[in-house]
Amino acid sequence: EFDQLIQYIEFGNTDSTYLPFYLVGPYNVGDNVLLTTVQQSIVSNNKRIAGVAIASVDPVYAPILQAYRSRFDGAYSSAPPGSDQEENYYDAMYFAIYSLLYAGQLPTGPHAATGMQHLIDLTSMRPYSVGPGDQGAIYGILGLRSTLQLNGTLGAPNFDSVTGARHGAGDIYCFQHADAGTGYVFDYDVMRLVNADGSSPADGGSPYTGSFACFSGIQ
Repeated sequence: EFDQLIQYIEFGNTDSTYLPFYLVGPYNVGDNVLLTTVQQSIVSNNKRIAGVAIASVDPVYAPILQAYRSRFDGAYSSAPPGSDQEENYYDAMYFAIYSLLYAGQLPTGPHAATGMQHLIDLTSMRPYSVGPGDQGAIYGILGLRSTLQLNGTLGAPNFDSVTGARHGAGDIYCFQHADAGTGYVFDYDVMRLVNADGSSPADGGSPYTGSFACFSGIQ
């Protein structure tokens, strides 16, 4: 919808003195239609648009993501629709299945919620990973009605147990000149919202790190 809306706004704007600045969200990450809009200079050569998304995975959890992508690429000759968000879906599937496994036969929603809480113990001495490698061990732990820390392709299960929201590092992305100097490409993680120790902020009060290099005027 935004891709259509931005074109209506730009083509309908007759006042060149005051031009809109667009801040887009995580659903626009990697959007080829949006990239085409920027390529066509509809938004003044990329200088009036930036985005906010989830930051790239922490290097500590990168091996989990890489192992998944290797299996994913081996199963598909070409990327299916929605594959730009595949790690999000991948983690969600494992959390859902293990929550239901803990809940037992014919689980209800509240039972599944209780099961989920047994997968997000950040004090666990032995973290486990999504994917096929740890399935046997996780089955045994949940069968004993114990808790564990289930690390995913997006990192540790840092969920707010009251609201269900996941704390994660924020990312500012923008559109940068391509290597050849013609056209633009998505430039991710130009700025990241992280704590001083590198962990993800819980309150959004930490400063951004990095340098916004796509255009001037952003602090």
